[in-house]
Amino acid sequence: WVQTKGFKDTTAVVKSAFNLEKMTGAPADELFRLPKNADEATMRQLYTRLGMPESGAKYELDIPTGADEGYVTWARETFHKVGLNGNQAKQLTKANNEYVAKVLAERQTAADLAYNGQEEKLKTEWGKDYQENMNRIHGLMDLAPQDVREQLLTGRLSDGTPIGSSPGVLKWLADRARAEDPSGT
Repeated sequence: WVQTKGFKDTTAVVKSAFNLEKMTGAPADELFRLPKNADEATMRQLYTRLGMPESGAKYELDIPTGADEGYVTWARETFHKVGLNGNQAKQLTKANNEYVAKVLAERQTAADLAYNGQEEKLKTEWGKDYQENMNRIHGLMDLAPQDVREQLLTGRLSDGTPIGSSPGVLKWLADRARAEDPSGT
């Protein structure tokens, strides 16, 4: 092998090995060749060498307060399944969190605008009865079970509009409140 490579002596072999390591920037045990047509086990070994933790639970991620634990578990398992290293998983999680925060902020802005627009329409339509109707609605909501009240206050229609901003829902609630207590007391 030494002669076929054109090395004149062992010093030339050593110098070549030194220069190869210098050129690659790493010792041989830190280099690897991407396998061709590798099976799953070989790829798992490669991913491990690239920094994939031993299980999905070992990923250290920045999880927002109140995040869905089912989603977090799914993400960790998926990151591990596809072979992401810890840094990749952390960056992907960070980008996802930023995107979700942006979408939620945009949705809140749209909801605020929708609410303000719908409120003005109802004020115009109900005129002097607006405040009385809203008081009736709040009184009716106080009678609702906590989970129902929360769903009505925080839920959204298919277009993203908060349920509590929908004129149709508010009109219906006002009608229900009048039926419950026609005197308004």
